Amino acid sequence: MGSFRFWPPANGRTSRPEVLFFEAVEMLFSILYLGDRLAALHSLRTAAYAVHLAREVQTHSRVVFVVRLAGLLHDIGKLGVPRYLLYKADALRPEEFEAIKRHAEYGAYILERYSPLHFLAKPVRHVHENFDGTGYPDGLKGHEIPLESRILAVADAFDALTTDRPYRQALPTEEALRILKLDAGHRWDPELVRVFSLMWEEGHLRLPSFSFQPPDGDRQLFDSAFHWLHRLEQETMGVSPAGDEKAKGEISTPPRLGHGHRDGTRGASLTSLAIARRR
Repeated sequence: MGSFRFWPPANGRTSRPEVLFFEAVEMLFSILYLGDRLAALHSLRTAAYAVHLAREVQTHSRVVFVVRLAGLLHDIGKLGVPRYLLYKADALRPEEFEAIKRHAEYGAYILERYSPLHFLAKPVRHVHENFDGTGYPDGLKGHEIPLESRILAVADAFDALTTDRPYRQALPTEEALRILKLDAGHRWDPELVRVFSLMWEEGHLRLPSFSFQPPDGDRQLFDSAFHWLHRLEQETMGVSPAGDEKAKGEISTPPRLGHGHRDGTRGASLTSLAIARRR
């Protein structure tokens, strides 16, 4: 499996430093995938949503570039949290939730250690800050929170709400959007929530029905995830993959670990507090 790329070199050729940069991103994502494939596939989808939202609200290409990479690696710090806590079905005790919250700091620490990726540390560290200053780890408020982190926070929450987790089942997209709007200004940037909701309602963020159950085990799922990354890269560059029959306005989504339940027939609605205890 060859290395994937996230950014086309200006001269059409890739330099040695660029190769090392992208290989470092691939290595970290591979480690995340092998350690926690649920977190890795969630990160793929978060990156996809974040890229589309970033394009809509910010024309600067660097912001789009940063949210793509930070989206892929925003949960790398969860490898430092005991897995049983991340997927515990019962309510978390206060000390357990404090342990989970440390993943934002762990992720930033990992990215700071490798100088070519240190610019991703700040966006990753602040994904879970709240717009009203009640988030973690530093209690940043409003526009003190980096734009990339605010974009990722909306994308991260929406995917977390609309996908199955071991401790609860997916919500219908309408319910997920209702929760985002309910806590806009408290948890999330209200303008970003407004734009994200409008993009969904206008069909610019449609999520195709897709279930991936690999007959040959994890390796096929792993390869499929990286194939999806290549496809997303092509779309970012304005290239339509051969044989692509994706509907206009519909974004590519990576493999899922089974069907999400979006008809409201399974699982109770979650409050924003319940979501916060798992993000």
